[in-house]
Amino acid sequence: MEKNVKDYLINKSDMLFNIINRVYNKNKNKMSEKELKDRIKGLVKAGRYGKSGYFWINDFNYKMVMHPIKPEFDGKTFINTPKVPFVQLGVDALKKCGCDKTFIKYKFYNPATKKYEFKVSLVRVFKPYNWIIGTGRYISDVTPKVKKEVL
Repeated sequence: MEKNVKDYLINKSDMLFNIINRVYNKNKNKMSEKELKDRIKGLVKAGRYGKSGYFWINDFNYKMVMHPIKPEFDGKTFINTPKVPFVQLGVDALKKCGCDKTFIKYKFYNPATKKYEFKVSLVRVFKPYNWIIGTGRYISDVTPKVKKEVL
């Protein structure tokens, strides 16, 4: 099941990164850095999939750049914050592996079930701004689909 979640997240992330890289390359010499950053943040914010899939942006200083569901997180630093573990986990995992993308796994509150559940997230570096763009999915979201396919 976890492999299905990871494959799904890679697919969605690849689509978003294709769009934002194209927009960045087309406009990097035409727009101011602030305008281009705002444009890319807007694209990431609008990047939704499935019933509740979304992307967020944070930086390597554990600061939330943009969160589409919880805008109150924007500009805040999330280190040693158990209720919002994905920022620190993502930053630390990318620093440790020295890679451009990796997966993290953690428990997070699922508003659909009103319980803390395991979630897998893909965190990926957008190199022009050294941003980390992440997205995740609860393992339980995939379980019924996998069961149906197996049957």
